[in-house]
Amino acid sequence: MLADDQAALLVDADGLVLAGAYFEAGGTDIGDEVSAALCGVSDEALRATRYLGIGAWRNITFEAEAANVNIAPVEGAEGALLLVAGAPTIPLGAFRRAVMRCSQVAATWWAEQ
Repeated sequence: MLADDQAALLVDADGLVLAGAYFEAGGTDIGDEVSAALCGVSDEALRATRYLGIGAWRNITFEAEAANVNIAPVEGAEGALLLVAGAPTIPLGAFRRAVMRCSQVAATWWAEQ
């Protein structure tokens, strides 16, 4: 589903990888480290959106030197997150399509568990 320069992780509320992988440039899977760092992001995003009164959070997208990253809650899975990352050279439209496909797959996978 994803190109070699993209990654996707499905992370539970405790920061554990449920599915996916995140390979750094050297070929090492750093998914466990990334998912552990994400522990609590969902709670913080929820707290911030409540404080600001802007409604439920749907995703956070940021562009960085090393990658474009999207983090989103998984529909029907409280505290679970989906992280999709791609090389900064990927056009943002293509990146957003990959995010939407991964979100659909994650929600379906979660519903079947």
